[in-house]
Amino acid sequence: MLCKDYLKLKKFSGINWERSEDFQPGANWDTADWFTAIMGELGEAANFAKKMRRLTDEDGFVERENYVEYDKLKGELENELADTFCYLDLLATHLDINLEKSVINKWNEVSRCKDYPMILEN
Repeated sequence: MLCKDYLKLKKFSGINWERSEDFQPGANWDTADWFTAIMGELGEAANFAKKMRRLTDEDGFVERENYVEYDKLKGELENELADTFCYLDLLATHLDINLEKSVINKWNEVSRCKDYPMILEN
């Protein structure tokens, strides 16, 4: 089965890079700087996930008195994951890697290896 309906990242990557240059004019980040930014955001996301886990019982259900706090933490986690994604995209752009093409190729490689029927169109 060939799938054509998935996120197109190429346009996003262009505007994401342009915005980053507007936010940090003259910044000359190297690969290590981009990785540090990614790991910082991912670490913040992991911390929110840890706090969410603490609000659940042994079976993984959110305890009634913790719903509001859990939802707040989930929103924070969502934001940190989005930040991580944006920085990952910026790293790929910095390294002249077409992230969209790379993700499609990796998806298709794993699908074929696992005999999964869905293949993404390049």
